Amino acid sequence: MRWWVFSAVLMGCLISHRVGAEPRRLLAQGWRDYGTRDRYEALRNYRSYEALPNEHRQQVDKNYERWQAMPPQQRDRIRQNYERYRRLPPEQRNQLRNQYRKQPPH
Repeated sequence: MRWWVFSAVLMGCLISHRVGAEPRRLLAQGWRDYGTRDRYEALRNYRSYEALPNEHRQQVDKNYERWQAMPPQQRDRIRQNYERYRRLPPEQRNQLRNQYRKQPPH
């Protein structure tokens, strides 16, 4: 998985549901439809996004568009892989991260 997939997964998770939560099939239609915790997380993530350099924000936006264009089955598979990765012990995550960084870009 390249950086764009990772970015797309995070953006998709942040917008569609909390990371680690059970996937929701129906998305909230407005700010008031979210619970307090979800609103706090969304605001925190938005502020982090706004603090990014413009070039990085543009890349995140592009990656999110790619995420949105993926078939639901592909997005589900990526979410499942990410959840498996999150459950790994820190040593294994670091090892995978280092292996990933050594790969040539596609």
